[in-house]
Order: sequence, then structure tokens, then C-alpha cells
Amino acid sequence: MSVFAILVGALLALLSFIYYLLQRRMNYWRYRGIPHDPPHFFAGNLKGLLKTRGFAEILSEIYTHHRGSGPFCGYYLFQRPAVLVLDRALIKSILIKDFSNFADRGIFYNEKDDPLTGHLFRLDGQQWRGLRNKLTPTFTSGKMKFMFPT
Repeated sequence: MSVFAILVGALLALLSFIYYLLQRRMNYWRYRGIPHDPPHFFAGNLKGLLKTRGFAEILSEIYTHHRGSGPFCGYYLFQRPAVLVLDRALIKSILIKDFSNFADRGIFYNEKDDPLTGHLFRLDGQQWRGLRNKLTPTFTSGKMKFMFPT
């Protein structure tokens, strides 16, 4: 066999393996039986983002399509699986009762170069816990009523 044939065979094997891994990742929700929309190969469920539609509009469309299908649905942030919680009781449980189990957001932030990205909704782990412990006394029900009289 020639060296060229070996290189072409190795390249085809590598491309096939990469395709297999991407297909496996893009079928994450289907393998688990979670309701989801079929994803675009590269954009996931964010097709049209920044060209014709915004992120909030895409999430609203996913929410409207899957409302009533269960407590949550799956979608893809490009090739990364993500969950959209649909049930209000589950949202309340996640944000209030079980908040300590959901401390990691997985959202990029860089406090050094862009200090405005280091806020409570983007921080992870110990940084999030520390900032939350500092801010919690500020937002008690009495102080919220004082700030926003009804």
C-alpha cells in the first residue's frame, strides 16, 4: 500500500469518528426520551440567532412548542445539550428550595477583563455562594417592600 492510501484511510477514519461523536451528542435528548426539537447540525436549536431572531425569541418559541409536554424539555446550545424548565413548581423548587444544588451555571465570565460579567447570574461555585451570602440580607421581603411600595 502506498503512503497516500494509508493517509487517506486514516483521515476518513478520523472524520468518521468525529461525525459519530457529533451525532451521538446531537441525539442526547432522544436517547433519554426527553421532548425536544430536532437540532441543526452546527447551530443546534439556535438556528437564525443574531441574523433574524434573538436568543429570547428562540427560547420563547421552544417554550411555547413544548408547554404541557412535561416538567422540562431539552434543546441544544449549538452542540451542547441544555434544559428548559417548563413547570412553575419545578422552577420554584430549583430557584428557592434547592438553589444550593444548582450553583454552577456553565456561563463564561471574565471578571479581570470585564468586571460587569462577574454578577450573581454568571458566577459559579464558591464565588456564587460568597456573593449570594452578601446579597441575601439586602433583598429580604421587608426591604423589598420598602424599595418598591405597593
